[in-house]
Amino acid sequence: MSLPRMPLPIALIGLGNQGREHLRTCLDHPELVVVCAVVDPHLDDGIALPEGCGRFSSIKDLPAGLAQGAIVATPPSLYRELLPDLIATGLHLLVEKPLGMNLGEAGDLLDLAARKQRVLIPAVQRRFHESYQSTQEQLEKMGPIHQAVLILELDKKPDAWRRVEKIGTLVDLGFHALDLARSLFGDLHIISSTLLDHTGRLCRDRTDAESHLLFHTESGTFLRISVKGGAPRKREVFHAYSETHRLVANREGWKLYRQDVLLEEHQNSREWKAAMGRQLDLFVDACRNQTPIRSEASGKFGLITMKLLEEIQTGAATI
Repeated sequence: MSLPRMPLPIALIGLGNQGREHLRTCLDHPELVVVCAVVDPHLDDGIALPEGCGRFSSIKDLPAGLAQGAIVATPPSLYRELLPDLIATGLHLLVEKPLGMNLGEAGDLLDLAARKQRVLIPAVQRRFHESYQSTQEQLEKMGPIHQAVLILELDKKPDAWRRVEKIGTLVDLGFHALDLARSLFGDLHIISSTLLDHTGRLCRDRTDAESHLLFHTESGTFLRISVKGGAPRKREVFHAYSETHRLVANREGWKLYRQDVLLEEHQNSREWKAAMGRQLDLFVDACRNQTPIRSEASGKFGLITMKLLEEIQTGAATI
């Protein structure tokens, strides 16, 4: 009879908006993890932490051996400074996407994690949400998809740290869109890319506010992706067309049509706890097995997505 596995002791690095989401997820899954430390130089005393959880203002103050893993939810501009030290101390890492400010940084961090035999996984919760997983199941029933459209629009401008670091909509929202699209359709081959700034003018840098992208995918689909920040209203919709069926999906659910006749529909849960719990379970399993993940579900996927982002920016249309 096998003994139950003990929860993995972890540290939370950064307790801003996303860090607090990770904290709530960890507290909801005591069978997976125990939060033994939090690190944030501006930690709000009003945040309730587990009994016995240490509070630290710097990763240099973390006692050696206290944790086996860490969830990092700081701005990516800090990763170059933080992640090598965390990996060197022997910690496995779940890191909010992207893995660095550019492809070179991300590649160096993944190489270091591989040499140290540490897990390094980008946190991309959307991939684990019911809205994505149920959509994927329907696509597999439709036959070859010849055309698809993915639109992501947020009704707010980038957070303050994103504006400071000049992380535009393509890198922020676009990472999610490309991540999901690659998972659904395989490799994406760029046909055209148009990036617009906040004034609606063409730009080729990380300050873009709107991106319009056209791809031909590995599975033979023509795919259009549109992402926008500061839109009048929040919108996320996915359309897919095969020879016989049409699928319309968003976070709330999906509808499947055949020759404009509604065949079936499904309503998703909008709860993100389950998605973040699945992601946490994947991370903990990798840490327990002591096997650095470099599969399509983890670091390698994040690296490929970052490479595609840079290719899009380099090849973007200009006047």
